[in-house]
Amino acid sequence: MFAEDRRLRILEVLDKSPGYTANQVVLNEMLAQLGHLISSDKTRVELAWLAEMTLIELLATDSLFVARLTQRGQDVATGRATVPGVSVTRPT
Repeated sequence: MFAEDRRLRILEVLDKSPGYTANQVVLNEMLAQLGHLISSDKTRVELAWLAEMTLIELLATDSLFVARLTQRGQDVATGRATVPGVSVTRPT
């Protein structure tokens, strides 16, 4: 249940980010503010999972990951679609 909520929160943060993009450090800090205090490695795992589900596009540099929300990811973030493994939000 915690992983599902973390994944939704990542999508929601990206939906509100400029260019629908954020790096793993920013996402990790935002997750902590939302009650999900996890390691940077765990954040990378969640980002990799979201990319595998085509909810985000992931660019890996030498030192960090940069995530960009896909249309499918935005649909999930805003409650217009559901994906098993991601908490459900109500449409706004």
